[in-house]
Amino acid sequence: MEIDRAGKAACALCVWVGYTNHSCAPNAEVVPDCDGLVHLQALRAIAPGEELRFSYVDRGAPWAQRQSVLLQHYGFECRCSRCLDEDPNKTARRAQAKLDKKRVATRPAAPPPRRAAPRLRPISDGACSQRAR
Repeated sequence: MEIDRAGKAACALCVWVGYTNHSCAPNAEVVPDCDGLVHLQALRAIAPGEELRFSYVDRGAPWAQRQSVLLQHYGFECRCSRCLDEDPNKTARRAQAKLDKKRVATRPAAPPPRRAAPRLRPISDGACSQRAR
């Protein structure tokens, strides 16, 4: 599969960046330094416990273009707050998102765990030697 990047290309190998999720309304960005190291830099104040997210695509691109690149290259459809706001089908998508949340909330509880097997009494040496005879 080939993706038209209009002559732009970026590639970095970094474990920590690889574990960072995408958002079209990110709170961080990836910044390479002159030594070739990659850093995550905050774009705004980030609350304790808030997930770091950066954009995998050009943040200035229109909704349809961002969605196309994400689907072609990364295999997912973005549902960040920005994409939900800009989506021409946002009413239908928000209704679907509410249904999805409701399904999760009303999903039947998992069955109770099975009782563990009763503990077996150890066989004493005397009982083993009697059986061996």
